[in-house]
Amino acid sequence: EEIFAEVYTGWSMEKLFFFFDVNVPFQKISEGDPQKGDSIELFLDTRDLKSRASLSRFCHHFLLFPVPFQNFYGREVTRFRGEETHRLCHPEDLQVTVEQKKKSYTLSLEIPALCLHGYDPLTFSRLGFTYRINRAEGPPQHFAISSQEYAIEQHPALWGTLKLVKE
Repeated sequence: EEIFAEVYTGWSMEKLFFFFDVNVPFQKISEGDPQKGDSIELFLDTRDLKSRASLSRFCHHFLLFPVPFQNFYGREVTRFRGEETHRLCHPEDLQVTVEQKKKSYTLSLEIPALCLHGYDPLTFSRLGFTYRINRAEGPPQHFAISSQEYAIEQHPALWGTLKLVKE
């Protein structure tokens, strides 16, 4: 898999921070299928439940764009099955900053704790974590597992683990 982006993360009791440095130029977004345009998909499980084969109420799927789409840069798009649900984060609660350059872009994201059902870093110091960085011209970049082999949005047990460490 070609690596065309770097991803950084941080945390506090109040929020999670993500920084995406994407070293390909923005081309376009795709309204019907975000995977056919430039977008970033971030998947989190606030309890890192590796024993669950499907999404739980602790799982989150965020969709981010390098340009505003429907007046927002990002939103939660988690699709639950059954009764395991939580209220989706309102797009206005996500703090997204984008800087466009000629051959690249950066996207900074802050997700407040109120948007993360079950986020309690004192009790649960690990998060299930993966991402897919889509681009209009070329295959995506993944972390932990490829969506070309699995529907990563449906299998949180296959996501990597992000340890919340204090230094």
